[in-house]
Amino acid sequence: NNNVEHISEVEKLGHRWRLTDPGLLVKRYPVCSAAHSTIDEISRLTYQADITPNDIDTIRLEVPKLVRISLIYDTPQTMNESQFSLPFASACAVRHGAVRLSDLNKEFLHSSEQQTLMKKIEICIADDLSTEDMRKRFPECAQVEILLKDGTKLSGFCGEAYGMPNRPLSDADFCSKIEDCLVFAGCQEVPDILDKDVLPLAADLLGRNTTKSTTHSLSKGGAYS
Repeated sequence: NNNVEHISEVEKLGHRWRLTDPGLLVKRYPVCSAAHSTIDEISRLTYQADITPNDIDTIRLEVPKLVRISLIYDTPQTMNESQFSLPFASACAVRHGAVRLSDLNKEFLHSSEQQTLMKKIEICIADDLSTEDMRKRFPECAQVEILLKDGTKLSGFCGEAYGMPNRPLSDADFCSKIEDCLVFAGCQEVPDILDKDVLPLAADLLGRNTTKSTTHSLSKGGAYS
């Protein structure tokens, strides 16, 4: 049976090109992609609606098994653990509508505001989001329910985050992401890159001196290092 499966996979080579099927994903946030749908939906329900952390009693998240086993740190202690933490990402979404590069530091992680909000978040695996059909259609989806202190309930579902293959970033938003990375990496002069030829521009930027280490990387669809 293993040989049959192996041959079957080999026979697929050259027939499906991942660059077009499903296509490129661009991570808007510097955390595991499994958290991105949750970030988008919490941001929509809270930050974009002017709901503050003090307004919130609890945030209940229902996610597929894949998301839960990908984001294993409920009480992260380091920057790297924060990148695989659903409570951390969710709290950032309430506070800033996103996870920012500047959020990935110990001082921010251990601040009383962040820790208090993270403790309000409950997570459970939803069987109906973990079916084979849902795994194929929305593998990193999230169902969000927020209970406010005044008794109001807010809820919503995000099947696929903005930046995923079926919801590609606009050119302007992609350029904005790159510009944010350049600023974080210490680039002194950030050019307007929207209408520029990317390869010569990258070569020029890499040749300039920066004030911070160049160990930070820009990657379309990859993680931040």
